This record gives sequence, structure tokens and C-alpha cells, in this order.
Amino acid sequence: MLAASDSCEASSSDQPGNCVPESSCPEARRERSDSCVLEDHVCCRRESRPQRSAADKDRMLAVLQENRLLCGRNPPSKDGKKRFPVHYVLGGRSVRSHGEYPFVVAVFRDKIKVDNFWCGGALITKQVVLSAAHCFYKAKNRYLNFLELASPEIALTRVRGAMTQTVERKVKMVHIHPAYNGKQQNNDVALLLLHKDAGVSESQMPAACLPDEEGAPDAHQGVILGWGHNGFGGKLQTNLQEADVPIVSNEECDKLYKKLGTYQTVFHHGVDQDFLCAGNITEGGVDACQHDSGGPLAVRAKRDGKTVWEVVGVVSFGVQCGLPGYPGVYTRVSTFVPWILQSAGKIAKIKGKPAEAVRQRPKP
Repeated sequence: MLAASDSCEASSSDQPGNCVPESSCPEARRERSDSCVLEDHVCCRRESRPQRSAADKDRMLAVLQENRLLCGRNPPSKDGKKRFPVHYVLGGRSVRSHGEYPFVVAVFRDKIKVDNFWCGGALITKQVVLSAAHCFYKAKNRYLNFLELASPEIALTRVRGAMTQTVERKVKMVHIHPAYNGKQQNNDVALLLLHKDAGVSESQMPAACLPDEEGAPDAHQGVILGWGHNGFGGKLQTNLQEADVPIVSNEECDKLYKKLGTYQTVFHHGVDQDFLCAGNITEGGVDACQHDSGGPLAVRAKRDGKTVWEVVGVVSFGVQCGLPGYPGVYTRVSTFVPWILQSAGKIAKIKGKPAEAVRQRPKP
């Protein structure tokens, strides 16, 4: 007998699927299955993967290799020497250690100053930043002269020994997920192409590690990072803020958001695998807030025996900021890893070696 999110097999087609709440599965993919025993759960057939050319596969592998080579900076220890209990992000604290999160990116309109801060992001290769589609959707289509996508600049922290250096880069291109439409919140993911290399090296390990495809974070707690408002309608922060948040299951998140009158509009297929939820649903008070959008939700993950930062979510939306009963909603990065790898390879014109020539994935 299977519980929520366990694998199942669709009875009519023998296709693999997952046991999920009925509201979380598109109607066309719902199947009844004796394996899914929880009430109102169905076997949701997995979408067939698109066929990709050999060149696309090679590019995707090359992007993955670059991410693995550049990511892997060890998170601070949890022994209290570097991290402290966090109670600005809303309910967090200023990051105290220089270079603690070198992958976090701030996107500005025109000149770099607090009033021009726009959204956050995470560096995933030397020239590509992961962010949220809603940050750039209207600007790209309606206010191009206002944002002038060639002129927004990026500030990211680069570590060189004990020194911390700010690197400024212009945005050459914004690549929004083609299925994002600005109405529903699904597919809220975008890639920013820098006008030139960020000037980072493997030894600095400045990038955030991408999760494995279709993987779920093993961690029960993540870290949200950003310069956004310290409360709904509050003030932007001049120092990077961090806050620890518990990860909430999609099933629980779906139940909570069903109380909203806009549920059907916001969630086209319920809180499905496009999303990841995190926040203290009992007490509230700790959450991403306005202008934290696009920033990362990171977790500690094991890679080749090392603990590294892995970006599992992109700040998408929520109900106000830190409201009890409503966790923050993030784009689930693992769902979009194939799109991220393929799109990053194309926009950055990364050329990969034939996949069969690569023996193993490089260590971070």
C-alpha cells in the first residue's frame, strides 16, 4: 500500500506515476489505483519526457558539469560558531560572515543602489543566474524601456582568500520559461545571461549546486536569502538577510491554500510538483517578502561526502509575508532541472563533448 508521493502504476496504461492528492494532478493524467490508499489520492501519470537531440544532451551535460565544478562551497557549521538562531528576509538576520553565500545575486534597475533593487537570484554557472519569471515578465513585454534589459546590473559576492569582492555585471538576456503566462504561478522560473563571465574560478566554488532531476530535498529545513522588505509594506534591506524555514509537504500546503478564494486561479493544478512550500505555518513571522522574489531557498546536501549548499527553491509568492497558516511558495528547482540545463546551454552557447565520452560526473 502506498502513501502520498510514492510511486504507482496507472491501471489502464501501465504507465508509472505518483500517488498525489487528486487536486494536485491535471485531470488528463489522473488514474485510479488500488496502490494509492489515502483518501482523495490518485495515481498521477508522469509526463513523458521530450525527445532531445544529441547536441542538446551534450550541452545539458556540459552545463551540469560546469555547475558541479563551480558549486560546493561548504555551509557554515551548525555548532553555533558561525550560525545563530534566526528570528530581516522577514524574521531573519543580517549575514555576518563575508562570502558565506557567494552564489546569492542582487538584480537592480539601472544603477546599483537600494532604491533600484529589483529581485534576487542564484549563480549556477559562470555566466547564468537562476531567478523567477514574474520578476521580468511584465518588464520584458511591456516596460522594456523602463528596465532596458541590457542595463540592469548584478552584484554578487566573490570570495578571494579572506577578502570579499563585489562583482558587477550587466544582464545580456532574460530567458523566461515559455509556459509562464503571468496569470497562474506555475513555471515561475527564468535564467539571466550575464554580458560576460562572472570572473569566478573552481577553487572559489561560488555557485549554488543544482539538485538532481525529480529529486526531493532530504532536509526538513532550508535557508531563505535576500534583501527584500522586513515586513509587508516595509523597507528594503542594505545587508543580505538569512532565515531558517521548515519545509512543508505539498499535501499540507495544498490544504492550507485551498482556503484562499483565489486558489483555482493561482494553482492551475493545485500545489503540484512545480512548487515547494516552506515556512512556520503555526506561528508565522519568518518568510520571504516583497523583493525577495527570485532569490534562493537553499538546503544543506551531501555531495561526495561533503556538505554543500543546494538551491531547491526559487522565491515565488505567498500571502502577505509570514502570515500564520500560509507558508511561502517556491518554484521547485528539481522539476525544472532539464529545462534549466537545456536553456542555459543554449543562451550561454555552451558546447559539450559527446555524452559517451564523459566517464563520470566531476566532483564538486
